Amino acid sequence: MRALGKTPKTDIVSFERVQAIPFIAENLGLSPNDDVYKVRRLRSADGERLMYETTFIPAYLFPGLTLEELESMPLYELYPTLYKQEIKYADEEFFASVMRKKESDRLQVGTGSACLRIYRKTYNQDNKIIEFTISVARGDQFTYKIRHVRK
Repeated sequence: MRALGKTPKTDIVSFERVQAIPFIAENLGLSPNDDVYKVRRLRSADGERLMYETTFIPAYLFPGLTLEELESMPLYELYPTLYKQEIKYADEEFFASVMRKKESDRLQVGTGSACLRIYRKTYNQDNKIIEFTISVARGDQFTYKIRHVRK
C-alpha cells in the first residue's frame, strides 16, 4: 500500500482463544477441538475499508499470545520476534465470491457485492502451518498480480 502512496491501517476487531472446528483444524494440521487463537482484522487504506480477515493461529506454537502483542506489531513481525517462528513460505488460493451480510457490513458495501475470497496457509521453517487466514477482499478495490516464472 505504501508503494501505491496509500496509508495502510489494520484494526483488530476481535481476539479470542477457541477450539478448532474440523475445517479449521484440517487447514492447520491439527485435531478438531485443539486450541487456536482466532483474530478478526479489518484492513484499510487511506480510511477506505478493503479487506476483512479471520486468522487462526495454533495456540501450542504461540503460548500466551495476547491482544497487546497483536496490537504492537504486524503478525509477520510478531511471529519471529516474539515466538521464534520464522516464515518459510505461504500458499494462497483465491476465488470470486459474493459477500455475506457480516462481511459487507464490516466493509461498508452492499450484501452480495463481488469479492475475492482468499485462503492462506503460512508455514514455518519446519514446514508446520503457523497460520490459516480467510480473507474477503472487495472486488471493486482489489487487484491480484501474479508472476509465473519458468525454470
